Amino acid sequence: MNPSLLILPIAIPAAAGIIALLAPAKARWIASLVAVIASAVEVAVAVALFPTDAVFALPWLGYGFEFSLKLSRMSAFIVLAIAGFSFLVSLYAASSMAKAPSTRPFFAWMLLTAAMAGGVALADNLVLLLLFGEGLLLTLFGMISAGGRRSYRTAIKAVIIVGSTDLCMMLGVMLTGIIPTCANWCKVVPTPFTVEVGHVAARWRGKYVDPTQAVLNGRADF
Repeated sequence: MNPSLLILPIAIPAAAGIIALLAPAKARWIASLVAVIASAVEVAVAVALFPTDAVFALPWLGYGFEFSLKLSRMSAFIVLAIAGFSFLVSLYAASSMAKAPSTRPFFAWMLLTAAMAGGVALADNLVLLLLFGEGLLLTLFGMISAGGRRSYRTAIKAVIIVGSTDLCMMLGVMLTGIIPTCANWCKVVPTPFTVEVGHVAARWRGKYVDPTQAVLNGRADF
């Protein structure tokens, strides 16, 4: 399999979301049609990617950072679930919102949300994970608030919940770097490396070690 195909679960819904947003306001059916077709193609791509493991990386931002995507069995399942739910939501919304004054904002934000969620599932470094995670926060707010004024409070609640989980994740990353041994259940051993950005050096310490594999390899440092 060509590793560059890993970009498709992100690129397809993102491009379709932009097309739906730019669709003429009078032709309300275009946005729903684009959403259904794009989500169906995304399902096909997710099914094709499901049984494989692959890594895709491109130089990005400099200083050793890469646009790195990784497909594993777990992330492939998540991508398939995202595509499947997007397709089902698109089908339901296309019929239930047929008489709505405007469907472009909802379908556009829904597709962009699917793209960001796919990026979160496939991200293979912390910078990319944070980028897609914060993008997901914004697109999720836009998708929910597209329902009108009454949905604004719900959108705020979603932002608070997702933002809180992001903060908890960052706290966990910081604790992993500060306390490399963590606890017995954490199974983290110190493997320091340094990433320098200008005059600022950030040191990451900690790598997960499977205790069973460590025993088989004769390691006792976990």
